[in-house]
Amino acid sequence: MRGASMFERIVVVDWSASSTPTTGKDSIWIAELHVASGHLSTVNPPTRTAACDLLMHLASGSGRCLVGVDFSLGFPAGTADAVGLTGVPWAVTWELLAATIVDDERNANNRFEVARELNETMSSGPGPFWGCHPSRASSHLTSTKVPCDPLPEWRTVEAELRRRGMRPFSAWQLLGAGAVGSQSLVGIAAMSRLLDRLVTSGRSVDVWP
Repeated sequence: MRGASMFERIVVVDWSASSTPTTGKDSIWIAELHVASGHLSTVNPPTRTAACDLLMHLASGSGRCLVGVDFSLGFPAGTADAVGLTGVPWAVTWELLAATIVDDERNANNRFEVARELNETMSSGPGPFWGCHPSRASSHLTSTKVPCDPLPEWRTVEAELRRRGMRPFSAWQLLGAGAVGSQSLVGIAAMSRLLDRLVTSGRSVDVWP
């Protein structure tokens, strides 16, 4: 992994899966650090559309830029196969979510519907995604966790954190304090579209891990 000194600018994103425009608590915050000068600035865009436009602007600037986000960039091993995708697992999963997640300029999105459809494809039961308002619950998406055999609950990094006594949240959990599943669904879709925009503009981009 390249050190921070390899980058002129570092951008860190605190993401949100809010379904309405939101600022302040439980919203998107973006911080940009200019490494040479030490200048740090923060912005609190109210929507994911506004956040992605800002990230496009920041990542398109001069010099090398590192962008870090606080949601999972992928799901436990075997997910792409379970969905029936072929190719590089993370890349084809990103493409699928970018094609199926609808996320409008006011943050309205269909993440629960997409999770339900993915569950229906991956298993005969309501998993592996779980966590929704009871009014959205169905035979393929429940408000509480249920056993689901086809796929592991944890990614390698989360399994290692658990081995060290920490308590990470699973990428499958969509709702509840600390849950990261919803942020990951809308976030991966947003990052996939941002990646396409950057590549189309002629920017060289690497995704890690």
